[in-house]
Amino acid sequence: MKLLNVFPKEEKFYELLEHLTQFSQTGVALLSRIIGLENPESSLPLLGNEISDLKAQAKRHYQELSTQLCNSFITPFDREDIIELAAILYKSVKLIEKIKNRIQFHQLQPHQQDFSKLFALVEQQATIIGPLVKQLNRYKLMEVRQEADRLHELEEQADETLEALIQQLCGTEVMPYQEAMVRKDIYEMLEQLTDTYRDLGNVAFQIILKHS
Repeated sequence: MKLLNVFPKEEKFYELLEHLTQFSQTGVALLSRIIGLENPESSLPLLGNEISDLKAQAKRHYQELSTQLCNSFITPFDREDIIELAAILYKSVKLIEKIKNRIQFHQLQPHQQDFSKLFALVEQQATIIGPLVKQLNRYKLMEVRQEADRLHELEEQADETLEALIQQLCGTEVMPYQEAMVRKDIYEMLEQLTDTYRDLGNVAFQIILKHS
């Protein structure tokens, strides 16, 4: 028996949420290139500008979605759920820009692949959020739950990785104290990014569960 989709068809909200998701995924891809740079001085400014432009686009889409919520009588699900999803996605793009800014300002290069250890988990999450948001328009309860669970698992791995990286920093004697503190800040922001994607999964699952 085919399940009926109980959500009203307001495609503009799905489209805006999917665009915000794409901005976040693109930001992760650009940040991956920055983290992998062997010579940051050459390419980092250009990549950094792309991330800043991306954040500006995400802000416009977030504001457009907020305006549409105020002007629309019918929404596919509760207004507070829509705006919470949008806010989480916009927050992820802002975090990506903050990480970029910190790396760019201090001209940091990876130390024993430290950034990559956390960022690999972020990249895995970024591949999940696209299908996750699309499922909101398709009434895919089990799929959303599985994707939300996977985002949570990756966030837990990020917690463990963060702790290991901080312990590694504490045992590093050759690194200046200021640089060590900046690296610690970047580790924590990367872990916050995994928290953000986990939160996205939680909200998406709650939405589907509420309307099932």
